[in-house]
Amino acid sequence: MLSETQIALVQKSFTRAVPRAEVLMIRFYERLFELAPETRSLFPEDMQAQRANVVSTLATVVRSLANLEPLLADIRALGMRHTGYGVKDEHYAIVGEALVWSLEETLRPAWNDATADAWAEAYRILADVMIEAAHGRSNDGRN
Repeated sequence: MLSETQIALVQKSFTRAVPRAEVLMIRFYERLFELAPETRSLFPEDMQAQRANVVSTLATVVRSLANLEPLLADIRALGMRHTGYGVKDEHYAIVGEALVWSLEETLRPAWNDATADAWAEAYRILADVMIEAAHGRSNDGRN
């Protein structure tokens, strides 16, 4: 579970990232494809809509970090859909690494270890719910 401080760090940093969302997402996917080139085939050639969808999803989750309960059904459905796209369990950690890296690159110098740790934990909670759903199990997001 995220602390109030971690939630505030994620929300504040995301607010700073939103004006640079396009740059953030370009960096994110470049890093993802660098770390896991096999994932490139899971995405469309034109990534503009994909990047916008990820920013929108992140915005919804970040806004709701203090109470993810209303989003759990949607997060589980997202995990099940990703399995259908060919996403494997091991991809989630790579995506998390790429996300934190791209946030740091985009927000530097206004980035620190506490913010990185908060994002890593928030992502871990989200990924755990998605992975559990992909395997037909339930996870309430409170790990």
